[in-house]
Amino acid sequence: PSESFTQSDTCVLLFFCSVDGGELFDRITDEKYHLTELDVVLFTKHICEGVHYLHQHYILHLDLKPENILCVNQMGHQIKIIDFGLARRYKPREKLKVNFGTPEFLAPEVVNYEFVSFPTDMWSVGVITYMLLSGLSPFLGETDAETMNFIVNCSWDFDADTFKGLSEEAKDFVSRLLVKEKSCRMSATQCLKHEWLNHLPAKASGANVRLRSQLLLQKYMAQSKWKFYQDVKDWWLFGFYFCMPLVCTAIFYTLLTCEMLNRRNGSLRIALSEHLK
Repeated sequence: PSESFTQSDTCVLLFFCSVDGGELFDRITDEKYHLTELDVVLFTKHICEGVHYLHQHYILHLDLKPENILCVNQMGHQIKIIDFGLARRYKPREKLKVNFGTPEFLAPEVVNYEFVSFPTDMWSVGVITYMLLSGLSPFLGETDAETMNFIVNCSWDFDADTFKGLSEEAKDFVSRLLVKEKSCRMSATQCLKHEWLNHLPAKASGANVRLRSQLLLQKYMAQSKWKFYQDVKDWWLFGFYFCMPLVCTAIFYTLLTCEMLNRRNGSLRIALSEHLK
């Protein structure tokens, strides 16, 4: 919007709204938070509204994941989608392929390096919704290669224990998004019209049961952070062992050069003193 910025002859000023609710998953895994299916409905609806806005303006986010969804505050269900570093402006006549993203949330067409479009984002919405409902990551494997193999084969199901007690509407919503053929996935507009995201007053009366997904998401978050720290450590060790020989070699040749210069200067001083005699 035009009111989001102003400019003068020398600078451009950008105005940002305050978002202090933290990451979505961090908020709902707080022990004080009572997560219900109605909460998931409201969060998912706002996510779909955000994606719908992006797609209306022909923008593909291409990196939708829990870390990129922030809560506006600690009370309501409003969210903000952030991190558009991998986003692309979509031009239907220009075929777009990408080979980046976070493995767990990649759509099959990204893994296969095929053309991407609006349904690519909707796949990620499906993964996030599945996780909100169950606390499980539907395609997560032991390795990135295994994860991407699950994605390519669209190998997932509704875990009997974690989805017990959840509505059939919720399962139907997810089933219409985690579809390998991207043309068969619901659009953001269709999601907002889906039965699961509507008739909220009627849902409010019977949706007070705390979801088991909250505890499972706590474990998922802990494992994700541990994996992140391990990856950082591995990269640090790799850099240390890879760079240390280069650093030592550089220091050796620097000292050798200094020694040679000192000897040459010493020889010059001796020769000069003998010449002056």
